[in-house]
Amino acid sequence: VLIPAASLNRNQKGEATVMLVDDQSLVVSRIVETGRNLGEKILIDSGLKAGDKLIVAGLQMIRAGVPVKIADRHEETAGQVAMKTPSSNFKQKME
Repeated sequence: VLIPAASLNRNQKGEATVMLVDDQSLVVSRIVETGRNLGEKILIDSGLKAGDKLIVAGLQMIRAGVPVKIADRHEETAGQVAMKTPSSNFKQKME
């Protein structure tokens, strides 16, 4: 799976992590194994699968366990889903 490099973080142990929205609409952190960098994207060798809801923007505004609501698909632009946290009107973009 190819993801934007900016959506990749490192935890305190130095492991590569990403933030996702799970089936209960909660933010979760997941450890992933990275592969090659391809410009502004990075290949994920394991830890992600097609259909995972990856958070790619606004990462400084979220943390694991926070509930989120994915907005109507009518607000989408190509490859992006708008979401907002229930505690604020801040909209974050996902793809």
